[in-house]
Amino acid sequence: MISKGIQFNGSLLKSSHTQNHDASKQFHRRYPFALTMPGTVYTIRLDRLKMTDNTLGIGTKLVWDRSNAPFGAV
Repeated sequence: MISKGIQFNGSLLKSSHTQNHDASKQFHRRYPFALTMPGTVYTIRLDRLKMTDNTLGIGTKLVWDRSNAPFGAV
């Protein structure tokens, strides 16, 4: 059985946050029709990602953690 999946931890940014505003602009630039629909664009600031991919070997987990990332990494 092939098993793949991603888990993440992060923080939901407030609608007034600069990065949330930028994400909303980028989303609506890509999907302008979304401007005609009610809704809110939310942004999650990722702090940790873990990907499980058993096609690389049983129990293979690739992990990224913001606290261990090089300075300036997003």
